[in-house]
Amino acid sequence: MRGFDRRGEARLLATLRGRLVMAGGRARDCTVLDISPAGAEVRCKLAPASGQVTLHVAETGSIKASIVQACGDIVRLAFVCDDARRRAIAAALGRLLESGHARPVARRRRERIAMTNFHFVRANGEQVVCDVLDISFEGVSLRTDQRPPVGELVMVAGRPGQVARHHDQGIAIRLDLAGGEHLANPYRAPAPAPSALLDDRV
Repeated sequence: MRGFDRRGEARLLATLRGRLVMAGGRARDCTVLDISPAGAEVRCKLAPASGQVTLHVAETGSIKASIVQACGDIVRLAFVCDDARRRAIAAALGRLLESGHARPVARRRRERIAMTNFHFVRANGEQVVCDVLDISFEGVSLRTDQRPPVGELVMVAGRPGQVARHHDQGIAIRLDLAGGEHLANPYRAPAPAPSALLDDRV
């Protein structure tokens, strides 16, 4: 079986029928366009622009997720699950790949799309306005004059993360794929607006 790395970098192009269940139990039919152990892109009419959802797909089972970007009827999801569940998703995707029902997605399938007037939330609750240089399921690169210390916990588009490094234009943040349960002293902060189109790893 062809494997997938645990950070969810490998993505498959597929056409899978599913259901997207929103908060309160409202559900809508959807089509999974591409999927990895870290997240998925789905087509779903009248889906919310942000928030927590559950993606039901026969091939992978039910997966909790956060909406990190919505553009028209295209919704990008980041899965919120532990390593064991992520490995199970990877195994299911491996079976899809072997059966010929999915194929790998080449990196940089879409051009990078920058986003201005974004913001992230620091551990002290301060909201910092910034520009998105690049964003993926696993991380985001931001243009900002404010550079919190490496390792500081932050919130980006409603997802917890940590400052991974500084660069010449700002900072890179690694997003937490497990939803923050394993981070030391996770905090609550207001969620920023949804992110721009996702592409590859920061």
